Amino acid sequence: LGKPTVRTEILAHKTGVLETFKELGIKPTTYWELGGQDSKSMSLEQFIMAMNDLCSAGSGSFFQAMAKRFGFDKDKNGRELSTKEMLASLSDLALQSTQPYKFDSKCTVFMKDGTVSAAAAGVPLADIAAGIYMAAAKNFLYDVARGVPIGDLIVLGGGAALQPALIAAFEAVTGKEIVVPEHTEIMGA
Repeated sequence: LGKPTVRTEILAHKTGVLETFKELGIKPTTYWELGGQDSKSMSLEQFIMAMNDLCSAGSGSFFQAMAKRFGFDKDKNGRELSTKEMLASLSDLALQSTQPYKFDSKCTVFMKDGTVSAAAAGVPLADIAAGIYMAAAKNFLYDVARGVPIGDLIVLGGGAALQPALIAAFEAVTGKEIVVPEHTEIMGA
């Protein structure tokens, strides 16, 4: 084009989502991405976005730390599990919950300590795990997505979106269906 161009992670995510769904004849309105270290909320209609890059709240590294806390870093033979296996185990446990635990703090740093207190008080581990996902979804909505319009078709991206318990938590908190595209973990590549 003869003009300087700027390519950013944000533009890569927007392009990836719109092109993926364009092939399906669908126009998503909202894109939420929970990556390894940060989170993003984007209105695809108005291109208003917000990003949380100050803490790992609700990002993949947070869920990985929680999975380790629950002992999902190794299998019963002592083999170290991959991050994908760890997160699948945590998500599977959370989906067994009958009553997600309500954490006092939405800060994920304090939530780590809260898991120990809840377990000591006899709260079932499945309810604690489900509470982690609910708190992460609420934290994302109240902190990251605050001020960003939420449309009717929400697409969830990033590796954290591969956890069914996180999808269920977002659906419970928003009352809307959450769509996760194939290869969501590389949507912004």
